[in-house]
Amino acid sequence: MQGKRAGRALGALMLAAFLGGICSQIVVSVAGGKQVEAAAPAAAPAAGPTEVRATAEDVPTPQDVLARYKANQDLLSRSITKSETHTQFEGMDKGKQVTASDLYSLTERGTDGDRVYVQMKRWGSTLKKPNVSEENPTFASWLWDGKRFVNNTSLASNPPERDIVIIEEGQKKPPGPTFNGGREAGLNGYLDETWDVRVDAALSGARSLKMREKQERVGESDCYVLEASTERGDFTVWIDPSHGYNMAQAEVHKREGDIYGRGPLRRGMTNLNSIRNVRFEEVDGVWVPMECDFRGELRDPGRGMVAIATGHHRRTQVVLNPDFDALGSFAPDYIREGATVFYSGMPNVRYRWE
Repeated sequence: MQGKRAGRALGALMLAAFLGGICSQIVVSVAGGKQVEAAAPAAAPAAGPTEVRATAEDVPTPQDVLARYKANQDLLSRSITKSETHTQFEGMDKGKQVTASDLYSLTERGTDGDRVYVQMKRWGSTLKKPNVSEENPTFASWLWDGKRFVNNTSLASNPPERDIVIIEEGQKKPPGPTFNGGREAGLNGYLDETWDVRVDAALSGARSLKMREKQERVGESDCYVLEASTERGDFTVWIDPSHGYNMAQAEVHKREGDIYGRGPLRRGMTNLNSIRNVRFEEVDGVWVPMECDFRGELRDPGRGMVAIATGHHRRTQVVLNPDFDALGSFAPDYIREGATVFYSGMPNVRYRWE
């Protein structure tokens, strides 16, 4: 049973790497955006990060910092983002080297706070598909239109009848991993592999929450540093007050007993997720995180398993408060005519998309 659980854990991180891979050659500037280049953090001296002392009257409480972070995130709740990511995966299982993966993908995500869609093109090498070309990428989409969930997968070179559409009617909104997953999740504040609890919610329910006495310099900004112990692991989050109280850097360390996926990590297992080198832009007066480096590690010494995913994620376009109805954003008009359709609960009945 423990071996199966470790295997599922390895698969979860590999899936995270696969969903997270999003990189293309196109670059779209943010209309009206003011770009601010945050220099990559210099190598920290042995004594630790640069410290900045603030006067007592200037220092907010940890709860104040989280509230300001949440307020800025709420300003981004109606948006369309386009992004690209390059993800590399390597590891070992049962002491043997696992075939490395080199993944690229392009993603568009839109949400009005309730309805949401994600469309993703992917190419590169994976364990199951070693050579998916950029000219013939896989395509996957997920849509929640407020009443039904629609999932579509296809390969550009395949005829439409080989496309698969799965429709689930009359259910509640799918869980966070469906729409918060991938490396877009880190910039949205979803730091661990479950992608269903944002950092402010995770820290608000922490067993312990404190803020370091001194601010620390990340790039060109002086940041408040929050430390929290939660059922999902130990969080360290650097919040940048000069860029909308967004996260400038974050780490989550999980150990035996901490929640990983659907249950606790077993004996000896560890997990690390982090984002660094975050860059911000101002869009319509709102500071938006646009770019970051990420790293995820899962280790199980008892199984001889190590899984490491690293990469770079970049938003290429952000539109705030778009007219979703005028754009037809939540209509599945991207599905090709002739695609094969299945309804949840009726696996043996096939329909044709028209």
